Amino acid sequence: MISDNEPMVVFQAYCGGSVCYDLDNWGIVDPADLLVRLVPNDWNREDAQKILGRALPEIEKLISVEREANKVGYEFP
Repeated sequence: MISDNEPMVVFQAYCGGSVCYDLDNWGIVDPADLLVRLVPNDWNREDAQKILGRALPEIEKLISVEREANKVGYEFP
């Protein structure tokens, strides 16, 4: 479990398709050493909650990393 004063990057990989697991696919990265604490997958909601020690937040505003990268000039194949 992560302490409350330990910063973490928490994200949800979201595909928007009909077979996606909208409540799962969480990723957690430690920004201090870039250690990936949790890799997104279709069944990891409980693991993410155990690592964080609390319920996961609701994601209100979804962003596309690809779209945001394109805005600043990075193109993906």
